[in-house]
Amino acid sequence: MRYLILALLLSFSFSECDQFNQLQCSSNADCEWIEDISLESCGSFGNSGSCNSVSGCNWDSYCAQWHHLYTNMCVDWDYWCDGEYQIDGSYCQENPNPPDCSEMGQSQCNNSDCEWIEDVTTGSCSSFSNSQQCNSTPGCNWDCIQMGWWYNWCYTYGCEGGNYEIDNSYCEESDYIQGDLNGDLTLNILDVLLIIDIILNQESSDLADINGDGIVNILDVIELVELIINT
Repeated sequence: MRYLILALLLSFSFSECDQFNQLQCSSNADCEWIEDISLESCGSFGNSGSCNSVSGCNWDSYCAQWHHLYTNMCVDWDYWCDGEYQIDGSYCQENPNPPDCSEMGQSQCNNSDCEWIEDVTTGSCSSFSNSQQCNSTPGCNWDCIQMGWWYNWCYTYGCEGGNYEIDNSYCEESDYIQGDLNGDLTLNILDVLLIIDIILNQESSDLADINGDGIVNILDVIELVELIINT
């Protein structure tokens, strides 16, 4: 069974950077998205159907000749397609200078040989005893928490806002290679066979979860084969 699955996978045409959409490209540290957007005149469209079907274009008209006796009667109309339309030729290409792990966001980190480290701090705004600490923390606000008994001045100030969360998570170099199931520090066909065995035996493995969705399935096999082909 596992060899049949492998044969089917190897018969696929796997995606390169130039086949990625913008979201896929931005999530892959080995690729970069190139913006290539230009504006063209709508004047090339010669009829209302083709003109009005393009966003930014509008079929318009004006009177080329008025009746010689009645200025409110047009005897000859000119028509044209007015405006500009956008041509998006943006594309994804191989990144000649891929970022270091420390420069990656979470999506890129999870699609590379780096490791995403969760570092989230939570606490109560009321724990801050001065305005500087309080106001510099997102979600917290230094304000009056007790008015004087005649209610025209503040008796006590404090930090309000409930609980806060500070996310200092980061990406760092990994001491292992995602998908290297046999530990030989190389991604190859042996790792593909092992991940297929894991799926068939309904087992789990963090190393085998290539796409980081918490499930080891055929999508992880496809990504692993892509990694091997592109290495």
